[in-house]
Amino acid sequence: MRIIRGFFWMIKGTLLAIALAALVLCPWSYWRGEQITHLNFMERLDRVKEVGFAIEWADGRIGISNWSWEFSGESLSMGFLQVPSKKAGWEWSVEEKPPWFWIRDWEHSFGPIRWASGTFHWSDGRLSTDNAASFPCWLLVLLAAAWPLTSLTLLIRRRGRLALAGCCAKCGYDLRASPDRCPECGTLPAIMTADIDAAHKT
Repeated sequence: MRIIRGFFWMIKGTLLAIALAALVLCPWSYWRGEQITHLNFMERLDRVKEVGFAIEWADGRIGISNWSWEFSGESLSMGFLQVPSKKAGWEWSVEEKPPWFWIRDWEHSFGPIRWASGTFHWSDGRLSTDNAASFPCWLLVLLAAAWPLTSLTLLIRRRGRLALAGCCAKCGYDLRASPDRCPECGTLPAIMTADIDAAHKT
C-alpha cells in the first residue's frame, strides 16, 4: 500500500513541477518564441521518410505538433538530398515566429484549445502529414496543479483533524492510551517534537 501511495505522490510531484514550469514559461513566451524538436529519418531503396515532433511556446501559448514527409517516385532523389542536410535527434531552437502559433485559420477549436491536421499528396510523389494543437499556458497550470494541490490540501486537513481527535497525524492510530509516541508507526506528536527541537536549541 505504501508503494502505491508513493507512486501516486511521485506522479503528483511531477505534475506540480510541470505546472511550475508552465507558470514560469508563460511570461517568458511573450518575450521570445522557442521550440524543441526531434527529427527521425527512415531510408529505404524506394522511399525516404522524415518524422518530426515539436513542443513550441509563444505569446502565452504552448503548442505540440508532429509531422511526416515521405518521398517516393519522382521526389525520391529530393528525399536522399534532404536527409544529410538535417540533423536527426533533439534540438532546441529559438524562432521569431514558431510555425503553428501564427496560423490564424485553425480547423478546430474548443474554448481556448485549438488544433489542426492535414494530409497532402504532391504531384511528384511526396506525401506530407501535419498535426498540431495549442493551448494557453494557464490552462496547463490549472490542469497539472489541480490534483496535487487538492491532495495536499486534503492531507493537511486530515492530519489536522486527526491531531485534534487525539490520533496520530501520520497513520491515524488512536493515541489516547499512548500520547507520548505512536505505537503503530513511532511518530512523535507535533507538540512533543516542537519541545524536543526547542530543547536542542537551548
